Amino acid sequence: MIEGILEEPLALTRHRMAPLLGEREEFLSLLLRQGTSHHRVRSVAAYLIHIVRLMELTSLRSVELEEIKKAGECWANYRGPHLFRCSYSCELYR
Repeated sequence: MIEGILEEPLALTRHRMAPLLGEREEFLSLLLRQGTSHHRVRSVAAYLIHIVRLMELTSLRSVELEEIKKAGECWANYRGPHLFRCSYSCELYR
């Protein structure tokens, strides 16, 4: 399913190797069925990879609000190669 969203070989490999592939594909498929644009679903796919990495998810599990807040702070302070800049101020969401 991820092949229908992504075309670049490196991106496909990155998504196939990351944890929770089936769950991520299921969510992306739902977005497509709901009419979300292909471009937006590609963006969400990239965000999901980043979230899985930040939260160190290897399988489905419950997460606490504090863990989500901590991951959000890490994301806001992240300056690495996978930086996604947003057009709004992250200060609004702290």
